Amino acid sequence: MTQVIVLPNKRAVTLGQYAKAWRLVIAVPREQLLAGWDYFETEAWRILFQMREGLQDRINLRGGSRPREITERRLFAKMDAAARRGALQFECRWCGQAILADRYLHRHSRFCSQSCQRDYAS
Repeated sequence: MTQVIVLPNKRAVTLGQYAKAWRLVIAVPREQLLAGWDYFETEAWRILFQMREGLQDRINLRGGSRPREITERRLFAKMDAAARRGALQFECRWCGQAILADRYLHRHSRFCSQSCQRDYAS
């Protein structure tokens, strides 16, 4: 079974053709316009960027399952887990002293004491 890659213009190419295109895009100057990648001529650096994104996407597919999107709830859960591990470090917005926090602190509450918060506001 031949594996193909579908380009943005919906054209399917084999892996060999894709590898040749990769070499061609790397060899040309960054600003040169190339046809055949999208519906219109595209600069070489944009094509190379999209190729790298596609490669990373294929690497991260892991058996056909896409990585989950980071929702706000998942982001805060990850930050809380990092704080429990001691990986989250904050600094006081006024004096720069390290703040030990057990969970994510919003930017407006990153002060080591009430006096720093009062001095920052004045």
